Amino acid sequence: MNIIKFKSLKIQSLTAVLIPSLCLLLASKVMGATPCDSELPECVPIGKWDFSLSLGYGSRSNPVISSDSVPIVLLPGVSYYGERFFWDNDFMGYTLNDSPTHMFNIIGTISYDQVFFNRWGVGNFFIESGFSNSSISGDFSGISFNGGKDEPEYNASVGRNLYESDFPPLESPVSAEEQALREAEVIDLDELHDRDVSGLMGLEYLYINGNWSVALQLLQDVTSVNDGKQARVSGGYGFLAGRSMWNFNAGVEWKDSKTLDYYYGIREDEVENPENAYHVRGDASYYVKADWEYKFNDNWSWMAVIHQRWLGSDIQDSPLIEESTVTTVFTGGVYHF
Repeated sequence: MNIIKFKSLKIQSLTAVLIPSLCLLLASKVMGATPCDSELPECVPIGKWDFSLSLGYGSRSNPVISSDSVPIVLLPGVSYYGERFFWDNDFMGYTLNDSPTHMFNIIGTISYDQVFFNRWGVGNFFIESGFSNSSISGDFSGISFNGGKDEPEYNASVGRNLYESDFPPLESPVSAEEQALREAEVIDLDELHDRDVSGLMGLEYLYINGNWSVALQLLQDVTSVNDGKQARVSGGYGFLAGRSMWNFNAGVEWKDSKTLDYYYGIREDEVENPENAYHVRGDASYYVKADWEYKFNDNWSWMAVIHQRWLGSDIQDSPLIEESTVTTVFTGGVYHF
């Protein structure tokens, strides 16, 4: 495995925090058919702005080699739900069609993969909702299929059938200098291309049945950062218990090779030896998330959230990655203005 060395961590512009995007779970709140005296956690008043500020302690573990966790101390909150337009923290969208159980939206949001490569940025002020799309991908490397071909012919000199594994693979000779370069090359993150936040737009379908919801998103990078595509699917359940509000979510997120290679790949021109380059294929990651908030009065509440993500196998194989999971936790007081 390559040795990755970080001389310094780049600082991402805080203006990225102001880029509007959209939260898939909270998008179910825009349902105008839900009256605000409903006991459903999704109920929000139409046409009212809501501002909040959470102060506490949290962190997002960093799977990038030799990197520190991303601190989370302050979580600003802003939301608005009109008859059609809605904005909730890093989400915004426009409802094309809605009914008591079905909804179609045009949505916009931002990427979160860049947070692992920037000490400060959008990842310090927002926790991703975790809504993602399913993609089942199999890895058949190392498995040989005969494909209906006849068995190899019997070889009398060895007393059995000969298979391909009986013949050692032919490899081009590698000089000692080249082999040493492959093993010892130090890759500095500052010498690699920048990993910037990308803006995503696309379509969303929501199915709501009581406290349950299912969501599907199809997204495209519209900021020409990587021109990648994503697909997300998720399910959620929320309920009220006294002064407490609970939300549980699980989902899958698939990203194409353009997206993942931009964030987790290493280009040939970024290393001295092209053999140390790495390209990421399209892959799926999985997540679960739990939110809890206890309301003291109209202005004050206490919240806690935990978000666990399992990275796809192609991401894990990147020389930049040393952990297979990402854990995000935060707890703190919330003031609603």
